[in-house]
Amino acid sequence: MGHGYVYVPAGRHNAEVRVSLLADGTVRVVCATQDIGTGTYTVFAEVVSDRTGVPLDKIRVQLGDTALRQDPLPAGLRQQRLSYLPS
Repeated sequence: MGHGYVYVPAGRHNAEVRVSLLADGTVRVVCATQDIGTGTYTVFAEVVSDRTGVPLDKIRVQLGDTALRQDPLPAGLRQQRLSYLPS
C-alpha cells in the first residue's frame, strides 16, 4: 500500500470587497471570491453587520464579481483564509 498527500503552503493575500449602502436601507457586499461551502457568505455578512450595525437580514452578499481584484491563489486555498479576522 502506498500513501499520498498534497502539501500547499497557505498565506494571506489581499482581496477587494465593496460595501454599498442602498437607498432602501439594505447593504450590498460584493467580492470576486467564491464560496465553496466554507461560510464565506455568512462571514462577510456578519463582519459587515458587526462593523455597521445593520441587521443581517438587510445585508446582501454577492460573490464572483470578476470586475474586482482577485486573490492570486486558487479559490479553494483562498476560502480557508476568509474567516480570519485580525484582533
